[in-house]
Amino acid sequence: MKKIALIILSIFLLVVAGCGNKDMGEPITVQNHNGEDVTFPADEPVVFFFMTTYT
Repeated sequence: MKKIALIILSIFLLVVAGCGNKDMGEPITVQNHNGEDVTFPADEPVVFFFMTTYT
């Protein structure tokens, strides 16, 4: 039963992911650990890598 639910969920996620826009329209701005703004362009592919540390 879990296998069937997982397959249906996977198909649903693929369909929903395919219904989005191709471009984001505007750049994304986030802050780094020093509080400085970092802007990612919207017109070219970007790989996001987030690393969190708990001290």
